[in-house]
Amino acid sequence: MKLWLDEEEIKEFYANRDKPKKESKFQQTMNKENAENIQWINAVKDSFDSEIQRFFEETIIPYLKYIDYKELQLILKILTILQNNKECPSVVSNYSGDPNIINYANKLVAGYTSFEALKEFVPLLNHSLSVAKNTLVVLNESKIPSIKKNKMIGQCLICGLAHDLGKIQRFDEVIKLQDLPRKEAYKKMINSKSHQDISDSILRDLGIIEFRMDIKYIEKVAFAVYNHHNAQELNDTLLNILINADIKTRNEEKEYCYNKIIEKLENLKAQEYKNKENTKEQETISNQNNEAELESNSKDILVDYENRDLEYSIKLNQNGSYIALLGVSNNKQPILSKLAVNIKLTLQDEIEKNLNSLVMYSYKKNILLLFNSDNMTRARMALQKLLTNIQTDFTNPNIGYLHLKNEKSEQESLDKALKALEYAKGKNIGVTNFLDIPNTNENANKKIINDASLDTESINTLTNLFESTAQEIKALEKKIDINKESKFDAEQFLNTINQKIIDKISIVDSDSNGNPIFYAIPYKLRNRILVNHSFLISTIKNITNCDELEARKRTNYFVSIYSETTNAPRLIYDIPTRKGCYIAIYNLIFKGNPFKFYCVPFDIKGLGIEKAKMNFYLKQESLNGLEIKISSEKEQ
Repeated sequence: MKLWLDEEEIKEFYANRDKPKKESKFQQTMNKENAENIQWINAVKDSFDSEIQRFFEETIIPYLKYIDYKELQLILKILTILQNNKECPSVVSNYSGDPNIINYANKLVAGYTSFEALKEFVPLLNHSLSVAKNTLVVLNESKIPSIKKNKMIGQCLICGLAHDLGKIQRFDEVIKLQDLPRKEAYKKMINSKSHQDISDSILRDLGIIEFRMDIKYIEKVAFAVYNHHNAQELNDTLLNILINADIKTRNEEKEYCYNKIIEKLENLKAQEYKNKENTKEQETISNQNNEAELESNSKDILVDYENRDLEYSIKLNQNGSYIALLGVSNNKQPILSKLAVNIKLTLQDEIEKNLNSLVMYSYKKNILLLFNSDNMTRARMALQKLLTNIQTDFTNPNIGYLHLKNEKSEQESLDKALKALEYAKGKNIGVTNFLDIPNTNENANKKIINDASLDTESINTLTNLFESTAQEIKALEKKIDINKESKFDAEQFLNTINQKIIDKISIVDSDSNGNPIFYAIPYKLRNRILVNHSFLISTIKNITNCDELEARKRTNYFVSIYSETTNAPRLIYDIPTRKGCYIAIYNLIFKGNPFKFYCVPFDIKGLGIEKAKMNFYLKQESLNGLEIKISSEKEQ
């Protein structure tokens, strides 16, 4: 500078450079408008709920200089509408074709669908605020130039807040938006148009009629709102931002719903436990009193058979005499006492009408009934009525009985009745006549053929023997056949099969003998769901509509293709199908009782089960007392 400027000129240059620059008139106007907007926001925000006040602080005020006055007016109006209808859920169901019904029908956890969970735990106000916040997150992450981003901030916030306004119309049968124009027109739309269609109409009316905003501007934001569930213009930047923000929000809300459902179940469980603890002492006292009362009431009607009055006769060889043994799975003495009282009350009318007499004894931890009846049909009807009346109070009650006509020995008669009772329990039959028990003596009356010259009877016997052998061969072929694979369109049924499995995780039933039936057991050590092999067969049988043998072969095929290492994610593990194996064997110990569990191990990632859901399944009360151990290689 010294080459062409003297010392005074250099001082003047630096003095001018360091002078504060004057703001342009445009910048002065913008700053003044921003200051006024901040004053306005601070004045009105206290009239809103805490969620909206937080939204002002975190989302509106930091970007206020990029939001013009009319955009801010529209934002405040939409926030007012959302607050006035804050009980409205974020999903609605009045209109059958609404995207909410279609998109959120899948199962979430604990019997909840996504729709049911979102309806219970996420109000529309919270959803709309979250989507608006996420529009700015998506906008900031995009590659849009900064100048354009700043111009889109107001548009993004309006789209996020207004995209589901139509759900309020679904929520309220009586329209509460009294100040909206075209009120009658909205009434007609309630059951005929989707929520985004109604949102589009509300946004257009508010922006154009109430706030006199630029028509092209409103059409742009209304277009994004209308198409956010049915994107036809993928090149529309604002629309894509809204779609991605809505998806991001719903994913966050589903995770929130998982936690709320688990929290709700844990609270219910804790409350149930607390209620049990609070009433435990009273129940104990009550049970003791009830048992004492039952014992007292049953003394006259129930005594041990061995200590009976020996003068009493069972009355053998009489047409109208019957003997019946009644048993329940829990046959402790207090249970028998209660049962005896129930029998007396239930059969009181029958004694007066159809039964001439009734005597009860306890016999081998069961109840022995001795009674006279006019005929066998009435006797069976009386016992059936008794069974119907007591089965709500007692687990798996069963009755075995016989007619005492032609009986000669009391002890033999009692043994036959006991045999009928045991048969009824094993077959899960309610009332069983001793004569209904099939003869299992297969070796009786077999004739040995010694003569080389066969008579007609011997030929018939030999023919029957050949036929029996042929049936055994067919059975063997069938057994071999079930180890084959049968191709079917597994991909078509995959989601349905997986959902059936997920619905049965941690569910435990009992068979007729009281043994546990596990359908699908969560195994944390390997992140597996151990699916009962028989349950998988029956599922494929029902879904693909085939017979038992074909279902077994289709199950083999299913296990084979989904255990391939090329699958991503892989669905089935731990079964060497290439060596002809289609099941895995685990050792289970349930409440101290060990048994083998034949199963197919499904991977939780393949089933789409997240860790939160896995932890939920592992905490179920149905699994209390269950231990899982891997079988040895030899057993496998």
